[in-house]
Amino acid sequence: MKIPINDTTPNFATLKQNLIENFSNYSFFERSKNYLVANKNNVIGANIIVDKKNIYVIGNIPSRFGSFLLIFIVLLFGIIIPIILYFIFIHFKMKRFEKEIASFITNLK
Repeated sequence: MKIPINDTTPNFATLKQNLIENFSNYSFFERSKNYLVANKNNVIGANIIVDKKNIYVIGNIPSRFGSFLLIFIVLLFGIIIPIILYFIFIHFKMKRFEKEIASFITNLK
């Protein structure tokens, strides 16, 4: 999800602090100076990337174990069944988490 930056948007440090304070049940860690990863659990998460003009909130699988598990299941069962299971059990929860974080960032303005 792409959120445009304007004059009232907080900087990266303030954004990180606000997210940590308001989403205490989720874990956050910084990957680089403008890259934050939010974890709901080992399978549901989001990348928060602060660019010069935009803030990007991208749903992902935050742990290596979750990624390896998905790849292993795809290799074991083929493409169709794991993709259907991915969309049923992971994708929609990931999008919901992404929208929750993005709506909070949008309301910070």
